[in-house]
Amino acid sequence: GARLPWPLRLGPAAPLSLAAPAAGSGALPGAVGPGPQRRTRRHRTIFSEEQLQALEALFVQNQYPDVGTRERLAGRIRLREERVEVWFKNRRAKWRHQKRASASARLLPGTKKPPKGSC
Repeated sequence: GARLPWPLRLGPAAPLSLAAPAAGSGALPGAVGPGPQRRTRRHRTIFSEEQLQALEALFVQNQYPDVGTRERLAGRIRLREERVEVWFKNRRAKWRHQKRASASARLLPGTKKPPKGSC
């Protein structure tokens, strides 16, 4: 027979209950039957040294670059703007974490850091 452009799962027809989510509420198309549907995870982006240098250089200047700045940088370092946006979000979180850690280290000068190689 003719092939459909997507996998189509036909399950037993279940009566609609009031607890069932409404159509278009975020349920995946083709998600029929009991059990959780697993989404395929996006691969983790591995940044090159040049990309990281460009991202870090801009972060030093501006922690919140606008979309135009992110698009120009993304084009220059051959990444999607979405990846640049997420990198900045994660980098700001790392910066806040480092800031908190250094502030607490100053407040508690008697505590020692674990020796290197203990992890």
